[in-house]
Amino acid sequence: MILLGIFIEDVQMYCMRNPKFKLTSLIGEIVSIDFLASGAMKSYLRGRTLWCASTCSESLIFPDQKTTDLKSFILDMAIGSLKSSNINSIKLVSTRTLVKYARKIKKENLQENAPKFESILDNLLELLDFSNKEVMHLPIEAFQTFSKVNQETVSKMAPKITPKLLKIFKAEHSEGSLGQELINLFKQWCQYDDCRDIFINTFIPFIMEIIESYYNSTPNEDNKDTILQLCSVSESLSLDSSNEKLRPTQEQKVLSVVDSTILQHVLDLLCTLLKKTDKEKHPEEFQKIVSIFPQLLNFVYKSEDMFLLLHGTAALKNFIFLGHKEILKICEAEQIIELAKRLLSPQTNEQAAMCLGNLVI
Repeated sequence: MILLGIFIEDVQMYCMRNPKFKLTSLIGEIVSIDFLASGAMKSYLRGRTLWCASTCSESLIFPDQKTTDLKSFILDMAIGSLKSSNINSIKLVSTRTLVKYARKIKKENLQENAPKFESILDNLLELLDFSNKEVMHLPIEAFQTFSKVNQETVSKMAPKITPKLLKIFKAEHSEGSLGQELINLFKQWCQYDDCRDIFINTFIPFIMEIIESYYNSTPNEDNKDTILQLCSVSESLSLDSSNEKLRPTQEQKVLSVVDSTILQHVLDLLCTLLKKTDKEKHPEEFQKIVSIFPQLLNFVYKSEDMFLLLHGTAALKNFIFLGHKEILKICEAEQIIELAKRLLSPQTNEQAAMCLGNLVI
C-alpha cells in the first residue's frame, strides 16, 4: 500500500497506456480488504489503507457507476474510522481521505450524505483540539468542504466551532495557508442567511477587537508621546486580556510592526459581510454592521500606521458605497471630509492614500 501510494502517478500512467489493467478495480480490492489482524494493528492497517486511498483519489477520474460507488464506499469508510478510532494519527488520515473524496463527489450526492457529515462534527471539533498547526488545516478543510453541502448543515456546524476557529485565527493567522483557509471558510459562511446572526453577534465584536488592538499597538495620536515596545499583534491581544499587572503602563505602550496581515484579513471579512447583507431584506442586521462606521472612521483618522490608513480607507469606501444614507444618520459628512484632507496632507505617507480616490468619489 505504501508503494502504491508513493508511485500512484506512475501506476496511473501505466494503466492509461494499458487499458486492460483497471486501476479502479485494484483500489477497490485494496480498500475492501478485511484484515485478519486485531486490536491496534488492525487499526493501523486500516489507517494505511485510508492513506493509500487518499493518495489515489486523483486516479478515480472515470464517471462510471463503479467508480462513483467506490468513492462513496471510501467516504463511508473514512467517516466510520474517524468516529470509531481512538488514535489521532488515524483520525487525521481519515479526515484527509474524507476531504479529498468529498470534494470529488457531486453536490447533490453530498447533500444526500448530509446526516453523515453532521454526525462527525463533534469528532472533527475534538480533533481540532489535539492538532498542532502542521495538521490543523485538515479538520478546517473538512469544515469548509461540508459548508458547501447546504445552509442547514452550516447552521448546525457554525455555533459549535466558531469560538475555537476565532481563537485559532487570532493566534495562527499568518501561518502559511492556515490563515487563508480560515478566511475562505468565514467568507463562505457570509453567503448563508442562517449564519448571519453568528456573524453579527460574534464576528463583528471579534473583528473590532482586532482592529482596536492593532490601533492601540501602532503609532497614533493617542500614544505619540509614549514609550513604545516591539510586540506582535497576538501578544498585544494577550496583554490586553491578561492580568492588570502584566499590562503596559500609560507611559509604556506596545508597538506592532511585525504583521499587518491580520488587519487586512479582518477588514476584508468585514466588507464581505457588509456586501452579502441585503439592506432591503435584513435592515436591522445591515444597520448593526453600519453602526461601527464612526468607530472605524475614528481609528483611521487618528492612526499614523500606513497599513491601517490604507486598508481602513478601502473599508470605509465600501461602507459609504453600500450604506451612505444610513451612515449620514450616524456620522457627519464633515468628519469624512476631514479624513480626506488628512490623507492628502504632505505629512501623510502617499502610499497610505492609494484608496482615497474611491473614498472621495
